[in-house]
Amino acid sequence: MGYLYIFTILFLMLGFITLKKSNQKINLFKWICISIVSLYAYNITICMILGVLHITQNIWLLSCINLILGVLLWQKTIRKRECQKYKCSKTDVVAIVVVLTFFVVMFIKDLYIYKGDVSHYVVDSAIHYRAAKHYSENLQLFVFTEDKTFFDFNIMQTGAYINDGIFMNILKDITGLEEIYTYQLFETLTMFAGGLAMYAFFIDRIKTKRGLIGTLMLFGLYMYGYPYNSWIYGFSYLSVGIALTALILVIVEMLFSEEKISYKILIPMIVISAVGLIFSYCLFVPAVFASICIYIFLKELLDKNSKKYLKVFGKYTLIITGVLLLVTGLLGKKAYFNILKVSEETAQLAKNYYFYYQFVILIGPVYTVLLEIIYADGDEIQILNHISGRLKELGVTILQCLRHNRPEIRGRH
Repeated sequence: MGYLYIFTILFLMLGFITLKKSNQKINLFKWICISIVSLYAYNITICMILGVLHITQNIWLLSCINLILGVLLWQKTIRKRECQKYKCSKTDVVAIVVVLTFFVVMFIKDLYIYKGDVSHYVVDSAIHYRAAKHYSENLQLFVFTEDKTFFDFNIMQTGAYINDGIFMNILKDITGLEEIYTYQLFETLTMFAGGLAMYAFFIDRIKTKRGLIGTLMLFGLYMYGYPYNSWIYGFSYLSVGIALTALILVIVEMLFSEEKISYKILIPMIVISAVGLIFSYCLFVPAVFASICIYIFLKELLDKNSKKYLKVFGKYTLIITGVLLLVTGLLGKKAYFNILKVSEETAQLAKNYYFYYQFVILIGPVYTVLLEIIYADGDEIQILNHISGRLKELGVTILQCLRHNRPEIRGRH
């Protein structure tokens, strides 16, 4: 079954890579990096949907889903008789070789897996290993299992143990390798995936040798500053969250890139990546999602040629903001509060957190953008400033009323 799953994943990835995304030639290495990191978000989304529907998961089912989606992608390419054309410069080749060499040196010099060293600085890694091993054996979200002996699985971030569990299941089926080493290998690959996602963000910006050297130096600092730091502490969910955050930055930026990637490709990718981030490291969500909404709004606001709705909002602003709010409000809140059936104490803390998240992503950005418009306009500043201030007060008042009118959940005694 392990070989079948690998075949179907490769079939799906090749179908996605060959699918036409733009009339222009686009960077081959960039989209290979995007495709690899997107697998994390894809697995999370598929397994969460199956889990919520109480559908028993197994490698056969996941392979069938990969095959069906791959056939749909290939069918579209074959039916239209057009596939995506790619470009690859000498600078790209040199850069990717240096990046891969950096990974090899890092693996040998600092990770020690090949020596059998599987220790981390904190005990979190033991919990994440247990979670991944449990999922690899059952392929079922913990909230629907009866194993509550080790700790409460209900509040576990699913993103890391889903991907790790699938990887562990497949590799053991093929090689018979012990789970502890498979776990470490997955952690290492996830760290490298975070690096690939960030490199994909810079790859099209490298134009000169000096730019290449500077980018690679910054890349090395980034790898040791974030992904490696997460690795040494054994924070599986944080490593996946770092990779998906970098992936979202790459995808959102392409909405306005010269490559002119079809929004029909990018928006589903944003949705899948957003779902992956929510269930990997939800603490990143308010800052990342709010930044995306503000970035898209300002890009379209400054574009005089883009069509405006209500004289201010562009098409992507309305679509992406609506999608992110739908994903976080419908999937994030409902999943954490209802589906995962967290304890009362945890639910109260989560609801308080979600309240402030609503402020950050809704009222905060609108208030900030209005102030920017006021200062940029220059006319009738006092009136507009008064309106902006009243909007902030109204928004905070409404949210406070909604918060205080909810029945308080008391802790257990």
